[in-house]
Amino acid sequence: MKYSFLKNTIASLVLITLIHLLFIFLNYLLIGELVSKVLAIIIISLLLSLALILWIEINRQKKIKKLLKNFIDNTTYDAVDKLVKEIGLDYKRIVYSYFNKNKSQCIKLEAQRSDLHSYKDVIEKWVHDVKIPLATIELVLENYPQQIEDGVYDKILYSSQVIKSDLDLMLYFARSNTSKIDYNLEKIELIDVVYEALTDYYPIISEKQVKIKDYMESFEIFTDFYTIKFIISQIINNAIKYTKDEIILKTNLSGRPFLEVINNGSKIYQKDLPFIFEKGFTGRSTKNNSSSGLGLYLAKKYARDLGIDIQVISNKDGEFSVGIFFYGKMEE
Repeated sequence: MKYSFLKNTIASLVLITLIHLLFIFLNYLLIGELVSKVLAIIIISLLLSLALILWIEINRQKKIKKLLKNFIDNTTYDAVDKLVKEIGLDYKRIVYSYFNKNKSQCIKLEAQRSDLHSYKDVIEKWVHDVKIPLATIELVLENYPQQIEDGVYDKILYSSQVIKSDLDLMLYFARSNTSKIDYNLEKIELIDVVYEALTDYYPIISEKQVKIKDYMESFEIFTDFYTIKFIISQIINNAIKYTKDEIILKTNLSGRPFLEVINNGSKIYQKDLPFIFEKGFTGRSTKNNSSSGLGLYLAKKYARDLGIDIQVISNKDGEFSVGIFFYGKMEE
């Protein structure tokens, strides 16, 4: 509206000005000279006419702007009628066309939102249902190990853990699309979370004969236990996938504290590096492209929610490391 009133009134302003100039010219022709009083009246009339036209148009533009904003924000029949009444019936078909399209789009979005919530509920139920037979398998493995051959026992344990890991990934992926996630924030010893995450991966670590080197010092963080465990698990899982035979875990407590997870596998191609935390990235230019592309993406997404940062610290052959940075350790 800043300058639109000038564009809308320029024709009227020019016409009024020309009419008053014509009056001045006719007055000169009829009288032979310009009478100062008549000239003053014409000039005052011109200025008042110009000011009145501008004032009317400015107020009209303000009203249209207000009605248009109300129409966009509310998109009700009342808002439509008021807008059409102000801008003119010539625009009725256009305004109503937008109104109907917007209503249709809102209905579709609401249906999609409902479907998304249903999808989340179905996935969560499915994950929990699948975990029941998995728990039974683990119970059998725990209580009857002597009745199962060693090689078979290890294979079943390994497969069970892979399934559990994938189920957790699906569960957190389903929850990631919801607008509100409830976190239970509490003081947690970082090293306890890391050890619990590692324990879950022992069957896979054993199957792949990966050595774990521990150089961690613990410190307290204030966060959600299960979510930070999921984040650390995804970083460890990624390290297991790409390592040659060794993973190093260490912490740095100077300055901003962080946990570093290092594997001795191949480096990531430089052109891939900016995209490793994006959804669906599978590292096609690297040797191992079996990843789903969800683990690091979800780790980064949930980390942002908790005020945690995840960065690649080192990227070279024999040393690829990812750091999980916290916003300060808890004071005693």
